[in-house]
Amino acid sequence: MTERKIMLAVIGRDGEIDDNVRKICYNIGRDIAKADCILICGGMNGVMEGACRGAVENNGLTIGILPTGNKEDANEYVQISIATGIGFARNAIITSAADGIIAINGRHGTLSEIGYALGYNKPVVLVEGSKGVCDDVDFSKAKFENLYKADAEDAVNLVINLIENRIVK
Repeated sequence: MTERKIMLAVIGRDGEIDDNVRKICYNIGRDIAKADCILICGGMNGVMEGACRGAVENNGLTIGILPTGNKEDANEYVQISIATGIGFARNAIITSAADGIIAINGRHGTLSEIGYALGYNKPVVLVEGSKGVCDDVDFSKAKFENLYKADAEDAVNLVINLIENRIVK
């Protein structure tokens, strides 16, 4: 029997992102590939495209769970495109399928994914310095279990450590 690979969700803003956030996304995707994990995401543009590009260009595997009913809507770096036609409801599938979640930037859709992931008792790492909900929302007062912050360089290693050591409350 083969060992199942860790699947990491990268969640974040669809649409325009600045060069700094694009670099963070690429590096997170690269780190996921180098850790021999699978990247799962919403399959669209912005954060998802940047992370998928980093993974693919480093021999990683990417899966996109699309909000639309058309597999062709995926960004060009999604290798396995799953069209759902269910809009934001696909966020529940992404976070349920993943072993851990890395949030970069983001807006309301990312907030819903964070909520689902915490409800599923999955570790969530917010990438500091990536703007959007990761920097603008003060989660500290809510005292959520399984919600962590890390810089871009440490995010992948942190979430893998949390998964492998079952440091999930």
